[in-house]
Amino acid sequence: MTIQAQSVGASAQFAQIFNKIKQLTVREQLTLAKMLLESVLDSEPETQDTWPVGFFETTAGMWAGEPLVREPQGVYETREFDRVPGLHVEDWALL
Repeated sequence: MTIQAQSVGASAQFAQIFNKIKQLTVREQLTLAKMLLESVLDSEPETQDTWPVGFFETTAGMWAGEPLVREPQGVYETREFDRVPGLHVEDWALL
C-alpha cells in the first residue's frame, strides 16, 4: 500500500469516527475532547529513528530544475579575533 493510499484510508476512517462523535451530546463530546487532550499531554514525544516508509522512493531523483553546481568559494578571508588584537586564524595552529 502506498503512502497516498494509506492517507486516503486514514481519512475515511477519521470521517467515520467524526460522524459518530457528532451524534454524541455536547457533554459527551466535551468529555471525549478532555480525554483526548489529556492523553496527548501525558504521552511521550515520538522519536523517529528510521525514515518513513517510501521516503526515498518519493524523493530521490525528484529534482526537476537545472543541475546544481557548486561555484568556486574563493580565497578564505583572514580575520582578526576581537578579543585578542593581532591574533589570526592561522595562529591557532601554533598554539
